[in-house]
Amino acid sequence: MGSEYGITSARWKILGALSLAGAPQTVPQIARSMGLTRQAVQRLVDAMSEDELLLFQDNPDHKRAKLISLSALGETVYLQLYEKQAEWAMKCSVGITKTELETTLSVLKRISESIDR
Repeated sequence: MGSEYGITSARWKILGALSLAGAPQTVPQIARSMGLTRQAVQRLVDAMSEDELLLFQDNPDHKRAKLISLSALGETVYLQLYEKQAEWAMKCSVGITKTELETTLSVLKRISESIDR
């Protein structure tokens, strides 16, 4: 879905993590929220900054750990991907009832909780 915007799924996840956080985040915060290593997130964030999708800001709480936020371009790309995914999800769910979707979600949550134990 992201290829038309030059976005891999990993980059899309970074955009999503920052958008959902609602505030600038450090690399370790992003890594924790995504379940990835700090090093992997750092590489992505550096490349995305070069592509003008992200902005670095000084962090008043830490001299070296910069705060990262979406740039205007990053916000635009994320919103376009969000809309594209929502349209795709609507097409995929045609004919599935609300009750079926709720049951599926419940089962997936239980599986996830079982894996986390």
